[in-house]
Amino acid sequence: MKSAIFDKNKAYAYVSYNKADAPLVEKDIAELIGRGVNIWYDGLLPAGENWDYVAKPILVAPNCKLLIFYATAEAIANKNTQKELNLAWKFKKNILPIKASDMDFVDLIQTEIINNEKYAAGGMYDVSAAIDLVMNCLGDALRYVPQKRDDYYEAIMNFVRHMAPDIASDIGGTPAPLEAQISDSHVDAGPFEQTLAKTVTFSLYGQKYEDYRQADFLLKVYEDVLAKHSDQLDSAIVKINEGRKTQIGPVGDELRTPGKIVAAGRELYVECNHNPATKLAKIKELFEAVGEDANVLEIAAG
Repeated sequence: MKSAIFDKNKAYAYVSYNKADAPLVEKDIAELIGRGVNIWYDGLLPAGENWDYVAKPILVAPNCKLLIFYATAEAIANKNTQKELNLAWKFKKNILPIKASDMDFVDLIQTEIINNEKYAAGGMYDVSAAIDLVMNCLGDALRYVPQKRDDYYEAIMNFVRHMAPDIASDIGGTPAPLEAQISDSHVDAGPFEQTLAKTVTFSLYGQKYEDYRQADFLLKVYEDVLAKHSDQLDSAIVKINEGRKTQIGPVGDELRTPGKIVAAGRELYVECNHNPATKLAKIKELFEAVGEDANVLEIAAG
């Protein structure tokens, strides 16, 4: 890896990752250093030194302007990286998650961590803390960089231009809009791509609803759309659940955070523990599953 020249007296980024991801992370660090980014990562931690005495002060210092967090299942479940992300959140650092998976962070917890014996065994892993970590620090993360992007490094640098330009020398370039540049197709909800307020006012099939909590908004849309297309109820359930953990079904125990709806006289449970962008993406999936026109739903600006 390219030799890192870290200057703690200038603005910098702190890189948080799990050792299992080291080959990729080191490649990225070398590339970002080559682009002028001032970076600290644990490869600069002297052998035998205590993290609390050396690394923690670097993370919480005012000159640390950005945490680059490699949000793999290993990192989210690991107590050490959990500590770093929680500290960054506590000290109000800008956080840039790097995503390797196509799943949103909540689905990643459900699919790759909760039912994995490796993480359930404890030791360096804490599943309960991982759930809290995602909801507190990443639950509303609408901006992140997926590793599958063709312009992966430019996407990272664009985030730097917006959120922490001081960490790079000769950064150059005009920042592109973050939502267009950083968003991933997994949460690209097309006509639903907007920012939800904490309470949502919306119209569906000409009926207006005011000040719904985000989860209740999701449930109401599911209930009314499925009731409208009751003849497609079973096929819609299959399409929505296809290729992933259960998202909708008759048994609430299959879901981590189920919300109950009634459609065509049947009680169903819908997973509603998603960040705002993914809630909209889930609604888009519903509309596509039944062939509904997106224009029947209008969401007031947040």
